[in-house]
Amino acid sequence: MHLIRFIFPKTIPVLIGYFVLGTAYGVLMEQEGFSLFFTFLSSLLFFAGSAQYIAIGFLAAGINPLYAFIAFLMINARHLFYAMSLIKPYRNITSFWKRQYAVFSLTDEAFSILHDIDIPNTIKKDNVYVGLSFMQHMYWVIFGVIGHVFGQMLTFNTNGLDFVLTALFLVMFIDQWKKSKTHRPALLGLVAASVSLLLIGPESFLSLAMVFIVFMLLIFKNMFKEGAQ
Repeated sequence: MHLIRFIFPKTIPVLIGYFVLGTAYGVLMEQEGFSLFFTFLSSLLFFAGSAQYIAIGFLAAGINPLYAFIAFLMINARHLFYAMSLIKPYRNITSFWKRQYAVFSLTDEAFSILHDIDIPNTIKKDNVYVGLSFMQHMYWVIFGVIGHVFGQMLTFNTNGLDFVLTALFLVMFIDQWKKSKTHRPALLGLVAASVSLLLIGPESFLSLAMVFIVFMLLIFKNMFKEGAQ
């Protein structure tokens, strides 16, 4: 109970966000004709937020699995950088299965909380890493199922409902902008996305933007380090 009392208040913003996003995901899955069990299973085993939203269209359109794999890899490539900063604490998780689950369930929201969390000595860090991610995972699964059930009762047009994901990333961007000492990384992301969009259009610009961002960060890493100090 002490662990839950420590973790739960920190996940309330995520709970609110997942209520909107998870419910919207469930509604969209139902509207596309997928079963309640499939919605539950995809939320439980996939648990990839933005990629799940995109997967709805991919599954409905019968997109080539190889193309889908590449697209999802590019969309979630940011998690490689999250993982790098958490290698040491995750490596110290004694249980093999807990460690694997912590890696699997690492999300943008979990990383944001864990990056700044101050864990008291009375609580085992392993339990915090795993427990926080598990709690957020359950939020997503539960709200996805609720959304699917709710979607069966809707009679109005749900076009545009998937914009909630864009709205979430916009809010996260604004929040990080306010908290950051330097805006260079954010500006780099905006420039990279804009240039890529102009060069190759909206269908495939994300992959080029990610490559461009990584390339620029490697070349000018010292400049970004100085700006962060």
